[in-house]
Amino acid sequence: MNIPIEELTEALRASGNWIAGQRWFGEKTRSILAVEPEMEWLPSTDGVTFALATVWLRFADGGRSRYFVPVAAVTATSELPDHAVLTTLPDGSSIVDALHVSAVHRWLVDRMIAGDVFSGPATTWRWTHFGRDQSTLERARDLPARVLTGEQSNSTLLFGDTLILKVFRRLEPGINPDVEIGEYLTSHFPTVPVPKTFGEGNLTTAGATNTVAAAQEFVPNDGDCWKWLLHVFRDGARAQVEDAAKTIALLGTRTGELHMALGAATTDAAFRPEPIDEASCAQWQSALRDEVDLTVHLLRQAGHLDDDSDLARALTQRLGHTIVLSGTEATRVHGDYHLGQVLRTADGDVSILDFEGEPSRPIEDRRRRFSPLKDVAGMTRSLDYARATVQRFPGPPLGDAASLDAWFAHAREAFVHAWREAAAGARGRLAPDGDAEFHQALELFELEKALYETRYELNNRPDWVSIPLAAVLAIAAQGV
Repeated sequence: MNIPIEELTEALRASGNWIAGQRWFGEKTRSILAVEPEMEWLPSTDGVTFALATVWLRFADGGRSRYFVPVAAVTATSELPDHAVLTTLPDGSSIVDALHVSAVHRWLVDRMIAGDVFSGPATTWRWTHFGRDQSTLERARDLPARVLTGEQSNSTLLFGDTLILKVFRRLEPGINPDVEIGEYLTSHFPTVPVPKTFGEGNLTTAGATNTVAAAQEFVPNDGDCWKWLLHVFRDGARAQVEDAAKTIALLGTRTGELHMALGAATTDAAFRPEPIDEASCAQWQSALRDEVDLTVHLLRQAGHLDDDSDLARALTQRLGHTIVLSGTEATRVHGDYHLGQVLRTADGDVSILDFEGEPSRPIEDRRRRFSPLKDVAGMTRSLDYARATVQRFPGPPLGDAASLDAWFAHAREAFVHAWREAAAGARGRLAPDGDAEFHQALELFELEKALYETRYELNNRPDWVSIPLAAVLAIAAQGV
C-alpha cells in the first residue's frame, strides 16, 4: 500500500506519548516536549511502505536525544502487540513500529547480506557483513522472526533459532562497543564464550556515524543466569541449588578467559592494555570520594542517614587502598556485567552478552579501559542482589536465612577464586597478586558499584535501596 511520507512524518511527530511508553526508551525521567522526525529514505518491500526514520526528541529540561524509530504502514494489526501501533488512519490502515513487520525483517537481513550502501540528501546508510558465515544470514532471512520482550534499551529480533538482530534505538555518534568487542573476540578469540558477530548497519549524518543494528549468533540457552538462578531457588530441589554453585564457579572461569582475551597483546590500538600508575590511582580515589559525598548527601535527603552520620568519613578512610592497583593493567571490559548479561547455555555452559557498557554513560566512556575488577565487582554485586531477592521467597529450599547467606557467600568466593585462577594466565597483571591487596581492590570496585546502585534505587525503586545500602554500610564498618 502507498502511504504518503507526510502521513508517516505526522504520525511520528505526534508519537511523544507512544515513545515514552516503549521499553527501549531509556530516559523515562525526562519529559518529551516535541518529536522532530527525519525520514530521508522511503523503501518499499513486499508491498509494505516503510521508512528508516530517526527522531530528535526535545525534552523539558532543554536537552535532546536522537532515536531510531522505523515505521511502516499496514492494513491489519491483529497479529501485532498493542504497543507496536502508533496510530490508526481514517481508512482503517495503521502506522506501526516497522520492527514488528515480517517484510521489514527480511529487508534488513537482505541489506546486510548484500552489503548495501545508499544515501539520502543528508544521510548515508551502510550495511556490512564481516565476511564470515554468510550462510547464517542467508538461512535467517527466510525464517520467521519475533521481537523479544523484556526490559532492555534496544529491540532484538530472533530469527528462528539461528540469528539475533539487535537494533539500537538511542543513537550516539561513535564506535558501538558491543559490535566492536563482539567482532574483535569473534575474529581473534573464537573460543571465548560470546555470540559470534556477523555484521552491522550504520547511519552517517554530517560525518558522524551511529550504529543502528548488529547481527549476532543465536546461542541456544535456558535463559539468562539471573532468571535461571532465581528459578533454581524458587522451584528447584535442594540438590539443584547446591549444584548451582558449580555454574557460578564456571562463570568465574569464563569471565577470566574473557579478560585474558581483552588483555592480550595486540596491534589494535583500541584494545591495547594500558598501565595503571599512581596518578591513575589518585584520579580514581578522587572520583570515588566525590561519589561517596554525593551518595551520602542523597541518603540524608531521603531520610536514610542522620545529619551527624560518620558514613562519609568511614568510607573515605578506605579510599587510600586504590594504590594497590598501581602496576596492574587497564583493559577493555564488559562494563555492565551482571547475571542478566550471561546466558546459561543448553549444554550447561555460559555465554556472555551485551558489551555496550552502562547505557547512561557516553559512548566514549564505555570504550575506555578499566581494571577488569570492575566486571568482577559487577558480578559479585549481582549475586548479592540475587541473595536479597531469594530472601523474599516463601520457604526457600535451603530453609533458614543463615544457610542462604552461607550459600551465596560460598558462590561468591567460588566465582572470585575461579576468576583469579583463569586470569593468572594473562599476558599482563590484571589484578594485584597478593590476597590482601586483591581483596582491597575488589572491595573498592564493589563500593563504587554499590554507591551507584544506591543512587539508582533512591531515584527509581526506593523500596530496594536497603540492598546496596547494606553493602555500603558493611564496607564502612570494616575499618581501615
